[in-house]
Amino acid sequence: MKQTFTQLLICLLPITSMQAQRFLEIEAIHGQLSEQLTEEQKKEVGVLTLTGGLEDADFYFMRDCLPALATLHIEEADADTIPSRAFYQKESLRNVFLPKTVEYVSEEAFNTGNEVMVYVTGAYPGKGLHCLTSGCKMQVAEGNTEVFVSATGDIYSKDKKILHDFNDDVQNLERALENNLEIIESYAFSGWYSGYLIFPSGLKEIKKHAFYDWKWVVPVGNPHWDNYLIFKGWFPPVLGEEAFVFDGRDGGCYLMVPLGAAEAYTDADPQWTDFNNFYEMVEGDRPPSSIHATSEQPFEIRTNNGTLTVKNAKTCRLCIYDMAGRCIKDCKVENHITIENLPAGLYIYRLQGSSITESGKFVTRN
Repeated sequence: MKQTFTQLLICLLPITSMQAQRFLEIEAIHGQLSEQLTEEQKKEVGVLTLTGGLEDADFYFMRDCLPALATLHIEEADADTIPSRAFYQKESLRNVFLPKTVEYVSEEAFNTGNEVMVYVTGAYPGKGLHCLTSGCKMQVAEGNTEVFVSATGDIYSKDKKILHDFNDDVQNLERALENNLEIIESYAFSGWYSGYLIFPSGLKEIKKHAFYDWKWVVPVGNPHWDNYLIFKGWFPPVLGEEAFVFDGRDGGCYLMVPLGAAEAYTDADPQWTDFNNFYEMVEGDRPPSSIHATSEQPFEIRTNNGTLTVKNAKTCRLCIYDMAGRCIKDCKVENHITIENLPAGLYIYRLQGSSITESGKFVTRN
């Protein structure tokens, strides 16, 4: 019995030794990682933990010379960029914990050809085009307090003012973004399937390629008959280069803006006209009953010393709203109407009839 146990122990020793070598911790020297591992370690390391400094050459060494590498811990390493194709076609890789100092993930950095989880351990980095493939997903590491993750899985900056990554859950298409949101980062909605999405009034900027490869698809079970993007701000956010890059099918999505704001949007940037279906909201957020199309029928509206004059060729209905959304005047227009004694301020008008639907803003100064 003793001899049998001894023989078994001898047989297990090489396996135990091999498994122990698969876990390795090294303080990396900039650009010299390849010289810090033995040939045996290069062949067998599966879980690698690195501190110290990393350069591009170190990433390419790990990609090309560590065939068993499955998990990489570099959260405490010093690196501000994950270089282009850092782990291209690295099929053994399954988990990467990014450096807390990383600021940018380059083109196809994690196009491994396989499923890999990329964990953000510090502030969310910027992303290059196709830095992730459909099989690779960035998510926030447990305990990371430098970012905010919404209940629906969207990733924001800590103060919720920047949206870095939208969770493209096709089962949850009716979404309202955080009210604090001011900036949408590049590629935040890359490859997303459009549904029903509300952008808050304080949104200031949508960066380049934010909606890269955006798909006009309505999954089974979507309660709306079409796709809607709803911008609640009177002033359109600044658009970066090719902010909306569709997947080859134009139309299919309705752009909705506040009542009277259509002209401000279309004048601000020609990219807004890429939406073939442009609507203004009358009240509420939900389509389609709360929207109406703008009309090309000519009409005339003038204001002077608290007086509003409207001229229209056909009979229509005129509604005037204050900035709180209250209807302060609801009347019939038969070719011409003058409304006097309006207090100084900003108002919204809406004309609606059998052949006209028109809205806009006007200011009176007493």
